[in-house]
Amino acid sequence: MKYGELLVTTPIEETWALGDSEKLIFLGENCKTFSNKKLRIDVHNKTLKDPWSDRESRKHYFENTEKIYERALEYIHINLNKYHGINKSKLYWQILVGPWLKIFINSAYHPWEVIKDLKKSNWNGKTIAINNLEEIQKSYDIYDFYKKRLTHAWNHHLCCQIIEEFYESEIFDHIEKPKELLIEENFEDESSTDFILNKVKRFINFLSHKLNNPSYFFHKTYLTKYHQIALAIKLGVMPFFSKASIKLKKSSYDESLRDSLSSSSKNNTSDPFENFLYSKIFKYIPINYLEGYIESKNYLLSRKWPEKPDSIVTANSHWIDDLFKLYAAEKVENGSKLKLIIHGGHGKAAYSDFENHEITISNKIFSWGWEEYSAKIIKGFYIKNKLKNSPKDYALQVLFSEWPYQILFKSAPSYEQFAKNHIPQQLEFISNLSPHIRNKLLIKPADRNNSFEEIISERFNDVNFIYQQKPFNKLIKHSKIVIHSYNETPIVETLANNIPTISFWNQDHWEQCPSSIKIYNLLKEVKIFHTSPRSAALHLNNIWDNVDEWWDDVKVQEAVKKHNDWFARETDEPINELIKFIKS
Repeated sequence: MKYGELLVTTPIEETWALGDSEKLIFLGENCKTFSNKKLRIDVHNKTLKDPWSDRESRKHYFENTEKIYERALEYIHINLNKYHGINKSKLYWQILVGPWLKIFINSAYHPWEVIKDLKKSNWNGKTIAINNLEEIQKSYDIYDFYKKRLTHAWNHHLCCQIIEEFYESEIFDHIEKPKELLIEENFEDESSTDFILNKVKRFINFLSHKLNNPSYFFHKTYLTKYHQIALAIKLGVMPFFSKASIKLKKSSYDESLRDSLSSSSKNNTSDPFENFLYSKIFKYIPINYLEGYIESKNYLLSRKWPEKPDSIVTANSHWIDDLFKLYAAEKVENGSKLKLIIHGGHGKAAYSDFENHEITISNKIFSWGWEEYSAKIIKGFYIKNKLKNSPKDYALQVLFSEWPYQILFKSAPSYEQFAKNHIPQQLEFISNLSPHIRNKLLIKPADRNNSFEEIISERFNDVNFIYQQKPFNKLIKHSKIVIHSYNETPIVETLANNIPTISFWNQDHWEQCPSSIKIYNLLKEVKIFHTSPRSAALHLNNIWDNVDEWWDDVKVQEAVKKHNDWFARETDEPINELIKFIKS
């Protein structure tokens, strides 16, 4: 069949009708990859603008998603209580289901707005939908959901459902599912972990059951071994281990049940997106929260975790570990306190749904030094081991990776801005380096998702790449200087360890909170932070032969100290501060 204009939702090339389409309309930059660039070279093709790239609009959409989330959470609170015949609080369901709900709303709301704008433009063409993708809606838990949600197939299926809300079914042509189409990752259960490591964790769990002070429960705290041993001595508490994802053996997806819940559950909204959202919540919600809820509770009882802890402490299990979240929700419901230890470079963003969630569900949050956003924030310290810099003759450039589909929502670049501004900035930085420095550049992409190696190697054949074979702390420890191009955890780690650091990014795309702005203005004055890649590269050229002379300058060190006092504080009494936090 021949097409005039064909709407493309993802990089799945079977839906492009190549050779039969006069013009492709790409739903966004997420449809375009390094590997398919030769296929989309036609000048007639068009990419739709991302309404979330405009920074004022982005903040508005963020605020709106938070309101939508609150209403949807109430919808889940009422209907899951009704279905399970229980009377749990809204906070209970927020701890257990909240992270999944946030991701699902963001995943749907972003393409909804793009397609809504397309409809307003009176576009009238066709799109190709892949048949028999309903299976991809089914997930065991949030971890399984999260992995499927990152696939092109999952996003294609959801986008087709959204398109159907705006256009008649005649817009679709259908094809069968390609055999090689990835619809889910291999599911990793307890038996698939390293055998020896699993045995060690089970032995520690055994000791924890026998010896632990039942007043406290520690789970993936990210504390150092020294901190954990000291707390074990002082408080009589050891960490518990568990897999982040457990595949239930008896519970399965019940389509008729979900259809019934979707049609019978009432909502009081006239908003078209929220109506769509409510029609899909019970189609996509993981099995653990619905059919497998009782089985999950029984499995949790078999773990024999503390029955009545005063404090539950974690650094990241509250996000994609459903077993931990079920435990925390049950115990918080009965009076336990949930306390979070920050495990990354938080405290900078002007807005973040992840940080909002943490503040809402917790009693206290132990930061790395900052105090902002909420009275729940406790001024903590940098919880990682300090490194002694032993530099070799290379510069390490740490790259930012962005998923092509909306997951979390914060003051960071949209994927469109990542593709059209952030990636070109990396090339501009490298191009402005002196050739002998470029030859000493070791580039560390966060992963292989954004084809950084292919993009950079196409222009430069004199740089080297490294992935995560070595722990990040060993890489920065041996770096002559480290270059960052995004405002998250890695720059905090290098400055916390007083390792020479240069950074650059587009400040308009990384809006910061007031305290962070002040500190980064100080870093800008001493040329640690730059607002352009060219400025950062020229500075590196100037100091390369004597990095230490620049880094040891009094003003530079004063700026580093100011940064660390807020984002990576040091203390002489780490254990006493942790105990005070845990007992508070």
